[in-house]
Amino acid sequence: MGSGVVFDAVAAVQVAVADLLKCLGGGELAGLPEGELVEVVQELEATERQLQTRDWAVLSEVGSRQVADRMLARSPAGFLARVCRLSPGVALARAREAEALGQRRALTGEPLPPVRGRVAAARRDGLLSDGHVQVMLGAFRELPAQLSVADLDASERILIDAARALNPTELARVATALVDAADPDGAEPDDGTPDPRRHLSLTRRRDGWGRLSGLLDVPTTAMLDAWLATRSKPRPDTTPDGHDTLDGHDTLDGTGAAATDRPEDRDTRTPAQRRHDALADLLSLALRADEHTAATGSPVTVHLTMTADQFQTRTGHALTSLGQKIRVSTALRMTGQCSLAWVVHNSRGGIMRYGRSRRLATREQAEALATRDGGCSFPGCDQPPEWCERHHIHEWITGGPTDIDNM
Repeated sequence: MGSGVVFDAVAAVQVAVADLLKCLGGGELAGLPEGELVEVVQELEATERQLQTRDWAVLSEVGSRQVADRMLARSPAGFLARVCRLSPGVALARAREAEALGQRRALTGEPLPPVRGRVAAARRDGLLSDGHVQVMLGAFRELPAQLSVADLDASERILIDAARALNPTELARVATALVDAADPDGAEPDDGTPDPRRHLSLTRRRDGWGRLSGLLDVPTTAMLDAWLATRSKPRPDTTPDGHDTLDGHDTLDGTGAAATDRPEDRDTRTPAQRRHDALADLLSLALRADEHTAATGSPVTVHLTMTADQFQTRTGHALTSLGQKIRVSTALRMTGQCSLAWVVHNSRGGIMRYGRSRRLATREQAEALATRDGGCSFPGCDQPPEWCERHHIHEWITGGPTDIDNM
């Protein structure tokens, strides 16, 4: 570490933190009354929040010296992400906070107060968490540009007072009400141009799982909200048709199945898990739609590559055209949800077999089944045809034909 006043101050903080952690881990907490223990938790949280304001001065100095440019970082957020090994989202949030709450300088070098002075003071006092600050700054970005200085000042006071008793999720509702009150008519109707803020990312992990992140526009959010509200309700773990689907449930919806009072048959999924499964149901339904095509005009198809041994034994992992590994047994079961094309090669990479199959019934077959059965044919299930999968009596994967008589 270097020398000087700044480094001495940093070293003093590091020593104090080490002493604090030693004290907390040494059994000293055990002797505190419950009320004092709660107070310690609150004071530690306030101290941590105060330390977060360190970015304000640091990033201001980094910006004035153009350090980020010399490190080939596109912005202060990029600088933080690189130097501190942060995710882009976390770095961006911290950079935005520093820009809005840190001290500014005029072109002549004169110091200027923060853009949001009251919020900055509350943050320095340890009142506001990262989440509180993000909610507040988000609200200020949505407030009408023509709002007066007095109204902006009042908005700051309202949000800060609310943050004294509310967590960020609760504060977000107050912020929404505040924005609505300031701009009851909402934004001007657009000209039909999609909002550029919308985005969606799917990050695949090494184990094949994926992480979704993004920002949905209002219509998409409304549609997804409606879907999740109706399709993620608790349901029995099994449904009456006895067939498996990709998401581990036997049909897209088990509400038509006879309910059971047995504890072992009750839905044990968490709300978050039910929402995941509802999204899987939506994707499954979309991929099964005969009229659905990709932007290129080609039907949605999963392309798989596997060895001859894998294809015959249904073991190992196949590789999709996007480079994702999928268990062969799982991949072949996907034929019930979408078109499947596969290439089987030998150990030297030579193509031995090419196949393209769709286990799904054609539209005409589906209409015939709907007329014949009127929906799910399992006794006691009243699901309509639109929510039924067309299962094979003699399974497709073992050679069963996709014929009306076998469905």
